[in-house]
Amino acid sequence: MNAPGAEPRPTAGLGDRQNGHGCGLLRYLAVLGALLAAACGGAMVSLMALRSGLSVKAHSSALAVPEAQPSASAAPLGYNWHYPDGIVVPMPVDVAVSSAQCEAAGMQPPAPDDRPLQPPSRVFITLLFDKEADHLLTYLLEVGDVADAIVIVEANVTFSGRPKPLGFDLFRSQFSRWEDKLVHAVVTDLNQVSDAWDKEAHSRSAGLQAVKQHLSPSPQDWVLMLDVDELVSRSTVLALKGCTWELGTDTVLRLRLRSSAFAVACRYANTPVEFQPNAFAMTWDYVQRISIPEAARTRQAGPVARNFEDAGWQLSWMLSLQQTLAKIEAFSHQELNNPHVKNVTRIRQAYRGGTDLYGREDVPACTNRPLDQLQPPAPQAVTANKGYFCGRGWIRGDDCPDGAVRGGVGDRDERND
Repeated sequence: MNAPGAEPRPTAGLGDRQNGHGCGLLRYLAVLGALLAAACGGAMVSLMALRSGLSVKAHSSALAVPEAQPSASAAPLGYNWHYPDGIVVPMPVDVAVSSAQCEAAGMQPPAPDDRPLQPPSRVFITLLFDKEADHLLTYLLEVGDVADAIVIVEANVTFSGRPKPLGFDLFRSQFSRWEDKLVHAVVTDLNQVSDAWDKEAHSRSAGLQAVKQHLSPSPQDWVLMLDVDELVSRSTVLALKGCTWELGTDTVLRLRLRSSAFAVACRYANTPVEFQPNAFAMTWDYVQRISIPEAARTRQAGPVARNFEDAGWQLSWMLSLQQTLAKIEAFSHQELNNPHVKNVTRIRQAYRGGTDLYGREDVPACTNRPLDQLQPPAPQAVTANKGYFCGRGWIRGDDCPDGAVRGGVGDRDERND
């Protein structure tokens, strides 16, 4: 869950990270060990399937910083969130996949009645989650009725190793509309893994373990291994469920997600970071064939069968100031957890001007455009609820309806965070 252009994720192989951060043999062995342990039942995750109330424990440029920096870790952020009044669920329940959607994904349309159909595919989405309730709400509004299951992966420590409460348990009843679609995978052994990146890989493996244990996947089912701010569109899920494709060892799709930062309409059009590079969909057949599933996030998993164009959106850093600080202190990029990056004045400038959150001059700024002129359009889950998302700072300026409460970094109402 990182800003566009700030994806120094380590490869799972023996080479270097794409952005020059070393990832050698020791990291490879650590990641492999964590994932193999999960596959063999040593992950020690507690898995709660909400649909049945089941509760099962499965083994499984530094700059001078003139001002004092508040610490996010002292505030119980994310635990006071309440489902907003008047929220609109914009999507019809029954919408069939179209030939155009299949063609956009590089697939064949649904098979006609006069030739055999391949077995129907289901779509399971695994999401790394840490109190980002607005992002989860957006996900459920967008695809909650068409995805077959959404696995919420949450740990009791951050990737930097700090203990934290489990946020989802505190407000999961507010998402009861989607109760039958949600699986909560709680990872309780992250501190047995030393490196922040290895903790992330271990968490993703726990999500796949939850799919295997609770959802009985078939070879043709799709698994999307994502962060909660990597939002796939409704049409993408429908295409994966309904289009015809050839099942094989290279059945993995790169999901091309349009990158936005700070606000939905602040996009990186026609820049090197226009798309999130690390979002993939894999068949369960493919997941079973590769030794390190996390490698699919780092382009080491083998050939990518095809790009799935405009598969959704990356909605980065749409957070309050305190949430932003908390995320920097918690996420895998601990090389960025430093006083320069956490400088409050510079963070506010980045949010308001679209400049790189980490202060790097070689990363372009995002550009605000009128919300109704975005191509492809913004998520319907957001545009159907402009009043709420204006108050959260996701929509700004003239795009907000008259009388809407307008929020933004540092000045939005954080009592609902």
